[in-house]
Amino acid sequence: MPDFRRRSTELEMLDHPGQFSSGVLSQTYREINFINKYLLGDYFLQNDLIRLLMGYPTKTLTLLDLGCGNGNLLRKLQLALKPLGFRVIGVGFDPYLESIGDKFQTEDLHLYSDWNQLVARHPIDIAITSLTLHHLYDEVLAEALHRLMVAPRYGFVISDLVRSPIAYYLIKGMTAVFSRSDLVKNDAPLSVCRGFSRADMVAMSLVAEPGTHIQIQQNIAFRWHIIGRKTV
Repeated sequence: MPDFRRRSTELEMLDHPGQFSSGVLSQTYREINFINKYLLGDYFLQNDLIRLLMGYPTKTLTLLDLGCGNGNLLRKLQLALKPLGFRVIGVGFDPYLESIGDKFQTEDLHLYSDWNQLVARHPIDIAITSLTLHHLYDEVLAEALHRLMVAPRYGFVISDLVRSPIAYYLIKGMTAVFSRSDLVKNDAPLSVCRGFSRADMVAMSLVAEPGTHIQIQQNIAFRWHIIGRKTV
């Protein structure tokens, strides 16, 4: 049985996406997106983002997704915010994007594997990340938190996994029954072991700039959320 008192440092297969074909990665992302949809992970992130945007000074915003995968979450958020009158310019950063290619980009969706190139072209208003930070440790995690909490002008929403036995055995059972991907079957329960405790989330929130209003909450999708609203 895993030790849930501390984060696992065992590597996930998806930490090395360059080892897999585009077909394997496409199947993996499809299953991950399916899990996120039906476990309501993206639903709660979307709601927290809308709450953050209440009172936003303009209706056009540049939204950064750190660890964006193939841009699926950005596209969903663009569609969800459009009826509320927002035009979302989606900007994704993921160092492994070369494994997927640039075929997903559109006029309002830009995906980058180079951070310096991204920030040179796009001033960031709001930053989000979903299920990315549990892949990171030490200096890389600290750098990601700085990009999420300091780079955007108005605020951020961070969503990641609760480290708990219930979440572990639930996702292990679901993927054993429904997944066709060996990668997903291996990585999904391991991701929970690499997830976070409340103390971890509190420690990460300290990276935020002084004056940022911070909320930390846990929801029924076994996700921690940190919502940061900056004073502007």
